[in-house]
Amino acid sequence: MLQEILNDVVVSAATEASKKDTGKLSFSDFTFNSISGNSIAMENSITPQDQAFQTIKKALAPDSPIPVNIDFDMLSSLIGGHQDTISRLQPKLKKLGLADLTRYILALEGTGRINEAIGILESANAIQTDTKLMGLLADRYKRKYLAGEASVDLLAAIDWYQKAFELSITANDHKQVFYNAINLAFLFLMQNSRDLFACRTMAATALMSCQKTSRNDFRKTATMAEANLYLGEFEKSLRYYRKAIVRANYDVKVMSPMMLNAFYACNRISDIKEAEARPASGLFK
Repeated sequence: MLQEILNDVVVSAATEASKKDTGKLSFSDFTFNSISGNSIAMENSITPQDQAFQTIKKALAPDSPIPVNIDFDMLSSLIGGHQDTISRLQPKLKKLGLADLTRYILALEGTGRINEAIGILESANAIQTDTKLMGLLADRYKRKYLAGEASVDLLAAIDWYQKAFELSITANDHKQVFYNAINLAFLFLMQNSRDLFACRTMAATALMSCQKTSRNDFRKTATMAEANLYLGEFEKSLRYYRKAIVRANYDVKVMSPMMLNAFYACNRISDIKEAEARPASGLFK
């Protein structure tokens, strides 16, 4: 079932995207790689400096360089676009609204300046009160952790998601509750796969918050898929992943965070199941 989830989230999504003339990424925009039989789509429109690129590279090929087909003209254009965004927004940094600040932060990350991006967010006036700003900062630490596996980054990501989660609960903001709760569930799984209580508690919380929102958009559906995955409801999880793929209009750029979480989570859960299946030895036979 875990293999089927991975195949659906990635392979069928990219295949369906190739059938649609939507102006979005086509099948030819991807290089496919296999790790232990799990196929994962790799966007070739990510710059090598980008933390997302490093994370996906590590996930797909932890022991060898990833064979990515790079279009260097496209790559130069993309990096130039990040530099243009930085040059345009940097002079008015202190006056930026959330949308422009997010663009600026992502441009910094895209040019390998993620630590600078984190510093800017941590020094922002509203960082202790704005849950979306907290989530943006937590996301950066999560990216750093997945790329480098430094425990300090894992703990920082958990800390900021936790703060945003608690404020969202107080504000009765269900969309922010499920966003932060599902990220905490994922990170708790990464932190301690031997004890799933914290992961599943947050997954159940995310699921309940999803059910309290009326909008059935991609983010909500992807969250329900991921939450059911952690709760061991694999059939439900698969159904919601398939719905999420449709609601994303088969756009792999939109779906890539869902794909990456599914890859890490399925492999971690598979490791748990394999460990449970192994017979005890020594004093604990």
